[in-house]
Amino acid sequence: MPRADSLRVPGQHGRPSLLNTILTGKVQSLPKELSKGHEWRPMRIVGKGAYGSVILWEKVFADGRIIRLASKDSQCLSFFRDYCSEGHLTRRLNDVGCRNVISVVEWMHIDKTVNSTFDRVVHDEKPKNRICYEFARYSDLQRLESWYKSQKLILPEAFIWHVLYSVANALCYCRHGANTYPLKAGWDAIVHGDIKQANLFLTKPDDSINALYPCIKLADFGLAYTTGGSVAAVQHYRSRLNYGTDGYIAPEIEDHTPESTGRRRMPRELHGPHSDVYSLGMTCKHLLSLVQLYKPPTAGHVRSSSNSTLAGLSENLESFYSLELRTLLDLCVAHDPRDRPKTSRLYMEAKAQMERHQEIARNEAMAARRGESQFKLFHSGILYTQEDQVRYETDSTFRQHYERANLERLRALIDEQQLSKTQHEAASAKTRPIFDRSSSDKGKEKSGKEREIFTLPFMKRLK
Repeated sequence: MPRADSLRVPGQHGRPSLLNTILTGKVQSLPKELSKGHEWRPMRIVGKGAYGSVILWEKVFADGRIIRLASKDSQCLSFFRDYCSEGHLTRRLNDVGCRNVISVVEWMHIDKTVNSTFDRVVHDEKPKNRICYEFARYSDLQRLESWYKSQKLILPEAFIWHVLYSVANALCYCRHGANTYPLKAGWDAIVHGDIKQANLFLTKPDDSINALYPCIKLADFGLAYTTGGSVAAVQHYRSRLNYGTDGYIAPEIEDHTPESTGRRRMPRELHGPHSDVYSLGMTCKHLLSLVQLYKPPTAGHVRSSSNSTLAGLSENLESFYSLELRTLLDLCVAHDPRDRPKTSRLYMEAKAQMERHQEIARNEAMAARRGESQFKLFHSGILYTQEDQVRYETDSTFRQHYERANLERLRALIDEQQLSKTQHEAASAKTRPIFDRSSSDKGKEKSGKEREIFTLPFMKRLK
């Protein structure tokens, strides 16, 4: 595991730390007000990790510049001793230029400490690593999905392709160290192991990729590991565990048949890059499933299916998203890992579709600017900033315009399906034959004779 990249971590090997206050200080003991331009200030808790809180830190300079970072306490495995696997693997991806992985700034190993309180109660704190990351201004994808779910809105297809492309790009770097050929030689593939909405953070839009949406960055490499030849046995160890988050764990990991029968796992049954592809597919299927929760203004159009499984969308609303998107996600969550797309193939397909839908979204935005709407809203636009979400909740006019833009196509699809169903029922009733009693009896007699013709030879063969 130790690599040359460990030498480039600030604050190690005698180099002075730029974040000593964050890495060594205890939030409870820091003064509430620190002089601007001199020290970092803990602002608020922005999340909960498995081993502590994620805290937002801020430093304000005299000229008004503000720097924000997020600190996280990570588990320190005894196998790695003081080696911060999460920090090093994240830095390794930063070094090769992956834009869709969160940026790590610095980390420090905090050894085992024993604290004694005034009542002589001894608190034994285990060793841990404290890591500083860039601050994701727009939180994570789980929070965005939850907000859209609470407002009974849907996520447009262009945005879902953007999410799929962004994470596929990160997985391509994890697998090959690059996203284009020639691939990076001598690269040890990295398996993330816990892809889900909560680990996908939203940062400032990258204008070179897609200026309409926030940049999606993969974070939390606490369960990640490499699959190099020297640590290949790690895959067998990881595959014996339910590794990841329930609902996103690949079926080959949940199946413990090899262990129960004493059989060594086949390569396709091991936890690996194909398991991350499955988790990504389930993540995007969750985003698609918001369409199931939509309730039309008039009852009776669609059956609500909020408790349905994510194996497939509602039959009535399945066609809202393109066949290309649904087919690709079905391949990603295939039960057999050999049927799932390779990371490089998934990246190329997602990139092509993202660019196509990005052009559609741009055309929608241009049409909205030329239109008479005062808010310039369009179907593919999303409300990812807190300001826009608060405005939606408080401004009834803005809310009405965005609902119309967001749900107009879905409502049109429902009306079309309802009209088609009504026309089909009317056509069936119009062409249905009407028989009187005598003709009906004759039909029964005829069907009886037909039964004799076809059943009699059969009965003779039985005899």
